[in-house]
Amino acid sequence: MRIFLLIFALINVIRGQGGLGVNIMDFMGPNGVDLVGFQKAMEEAAARLAQESAQLAREEERKSSEAAIEEAEKRTRDEEKKEEALLAERIAAKKDKEAALEAERKEALRQRIIAIRKARAEERRAAAAAKTATSTTTSTTTITTSTTTSTTSTTSTTTTTRKATTTTTTTTKRPTTRAQSRNTRKPVTRSALVKLDPEIFGKYRYCRKCVGETAEQCIKANRLETCRNPAMTCYVNYRRVSGVSIFKSGCMKLNDCQNHERQNGFNGGGARNIYHMQCRPDFILPGRPSTCTFCHKMGTWE
Repeated sequence: MRIFLLIFALINVIRGQGGLGVNIMDFMGPNGVDLVGFQKAMEEAAARLAQESAQLAREEERKSSEAAIEEAEKRTRDEEKKEEALLAERIAAKKDKEAALEAERKEALRQRIIAIRKARAEERRAAAAAKTATSTTTSTTTITTSTTTSTTSTTSTTTTTRKATTTTTTTTKRPTTRAQSRNTRKPVTRSALVKLDPEIFGKYRYCRKCVGETAEQCIKANRLETCRNPAMTCYVNYRRVSGVSIFKSGCMKLNDCQNHERQNGFNGGGARNIYHMQCRPDFILPGRPSTCTFCHKMGTWE
C-alpha cells in the first residue's frame, strides 16, 4: 500500500498536483514523505469529491424534474387553449344559428303583415264597391229641320228630320238615410276576416268550432272546421251548466243534426216530427244527447 501511494505521489509530482487537489510536496519532511498524512488528505479529498458528485447529480435530477414539470404545464396550457378555441367556435356557431332563426322569424312576420295588409286592402275595396251605385241615364234629343218652298201654284212642302241620340251617364251616389230606411231588404256586404283558397276548401264547406266553452271564449279562439263530407251541415249545441251558457259547434251529418234538433222540445214532437225552436229546461229529460241543438247552413269564402 505504501509503495502504491508512493507511486501515486510520484505521478502527482510529475503532474504538478494531486488529482484530488492534494500536493505531495506539502507532505515532504526531513525523513521523506509523510505517507500517513498524505493518505488521510487523499481520503478526505475523495470524500469531498464524492459529495460534490452526489450534489451535482441531485442538481441535475432537480433540473430534469423542473424541465418535465414545465413541459407538462406547457402541454396543459396548450390543451386549455385548444378547448377554449373549440368552445369559442361552438358559441359562435350557436350565435350564427340563433341569428339565422331570428332572421327567418322576422321575415315570416314581415310576410304575414304584408298578407294581412293586402287582405285588409281587398276588404276595403270590396266594401267601397258594395256602397257604389251605378245608374245609367238615356236621353233622347230631337232635332227638327223644317224647309218651306212656296210657288205661284200655291204648293208648299215641309220636310221634318228627326235624329235620336243616346247619352249614357254613370254617376256614383251614396244613398241617403231616408232611402236606406225604405230599402230594408238590401243585403249587407261583409268581407270575411280570413281569406282561404276556394279551390281547396270549396264553397259552403266550413263551420265555426266551439269545444264546450262560452260564446266569448269560442269567438276569441276563432277556430274553423272544414267539413269533408258533402252531406254535412253546421250544428250549434247550447247547454246551461251551473248558470253558465256552454256552446259546442262544428260539422255534423244533416240527418244526425236534424235528429238532435227534434229533441229540443219535450212534448208535441211525436208523429208530427216538429222542429222545436225553443230549448227545453235542464231538468227535463237530462239523458237526451242535447239540451238544445240547431242546424244551419255552412259559410263560404267567396
